[in-house]
Amino acid sequence: MSARPNVREAVVITALDGRVLSWATAAQELTGWAADEVVGRRSPLTPERSEAARCLDVLRAEALATGRGTGEVACVLADGSTLVCVADVHLLLDLAQGQAGFCEVLRPVVDAADALPAHEALLEQVVGHAIVRLDPEGVVRSWSLGAVRMKGYRAEEIVGRHFTAFYTDVDRANGRPAMLLDMARRDGLARDVGWRVRADGSRFWGEISINALHAPDGELSGFLKVTRDLTPDKLREIEHQKLFRALGHDLRNPLAAARGFIDVARENLADDPAHAATGALLERSGLALVRITSMLDELLRTVTHASTNDHSQQAHPLRLTDAAAQVLGDLSALHDVRRVELDLGAATVYATSVDLIRVLSNLVGNALRYSDGVVRVAATVGAESVDITVGDSGRGIHPDDLASIFELGTRGRMAEEGDGGHGDGLASVRYLVEKHGGTVHIDSRLDVGTTVTVSLPRDYRSPGAGAGAGALAEEGA
Repeated sequence: MSARPNVREAVVITALDGRVLSWATAAQELTGWAADEVVGRRSPLTPERSEAARCLDVLRAEALATGRGTGEVACVLADGSTLVCVADVHLLLDLAQGQAGFCEVLRPVVDAADALPAHEALLEQVVGHAIVRLDPEGVVRSWSLGAVRMKGYRAEEIVGRHFTAFYTDVDRANGRPAMLLDMARRDGLARDVGWRVRADGSRFWGEISINALHAPDGELSGFLKVTRDLTPDKLREIEHQKLFRALGHDLRNPLAAARGFIDVARENLADDPAHAATGALLERSGLALVRITSMLDELLRTVTHASTNDHSQQAHPLRLTDAAAQVLGDLSALHDVRRVELDLGAATVYATSVDLIRVLSNLVGNALRYSDGVVRVAATVGAESVDITVGDSGRGIHPDDLASIFELGTRGRMAEEGDGGHGDGLASVRYLVEKHGGTVHIDSRLDVGTTVTVSLPRDYRSPGAGAGAGALAEEGA
């Protein structure tokens, strides 16, 4: 049997004698065993005197000696089938009750045909975990040796304190820790990636999962927080971003100079009818350079969008009116933005400002480009999301193009050569919206107009909550 497609890891807490103390929601989804069938007994995943039980006992012995043990275990699922998992067993200290136990993180090993990481890659993924148990209010109750190494606190320094101690001032001010606990309460699991704070005040880039833990009667008993340190990868990413920024700066200078030379040449030829054809060629060359510059800017925004030095790259509540004001200011150099009517009220969405501005800029820019009348931008606030509509009364999109209009490089048959653009704007919109857990829909009729509706969350959702599988993502954007 292959692993459940949406469960990448399950967390189980056991006593030193192997009795299950807590069974997270993901464990039930992965194995089929319900909490009331498991808690208080030895895990049915590894029946007594089986080879799997012997393997797990060896890993627990390693965890007692060194803090953690890692290996493969063939787990027995509720339907009787077997699922091979990488078991990462951590010694869990609970000074508040004077006890110890184990936290077992189970990650399915998939078939090679599934084109996912091989066994060696999975082993790399389980190295460097910090395991922390929280009570229902988010207070630290247990501390692992991996957490000591990663976060720098000794158990007696952190047990009894609230887990917000691990978050930056910005994240605490934005309510990010509380949002993650709310998500784990609601969905059973919350995921996040971002900067976290060690005991000495230094930062590390952590990948976090928070599993809700329930008692046999279904009551929430707390949370199990698993953190993986990805700082080396993040530092390499930052260096790459610096390289791209420097490259972009160096490329913009000769492009700007070339555009300036073309403008001067056109002015010199403007009053000479004999060189009208040459002037037209120069004008087209200038427009080509403008497009190249625009493409360069878009490329650099894409490859540097995860900049850690820019607060605009951190998701937080954003007023749509603020983002729209910046978009209209940027578009005013190319379009008559007086045609845009805003009806956004006080609506806010939870997103990064750079991505939200890119979405609005693409949609409003398209509406101004493909229509001559009023462009209306409005917001409707729902219980969990905000619908943003951008509508025009332009030429519309041909019905046969609607199915593919969000694909890269698709402009549609109604586009004309003088419109500009490269057919990538709507693909970018879909990718950015889905990355934030939202959706995008388009409604268009020929010679009537086009309305694009973007739905974005009002509160925090973990990265990748949406489909995020658009064509742009496949191209590595």
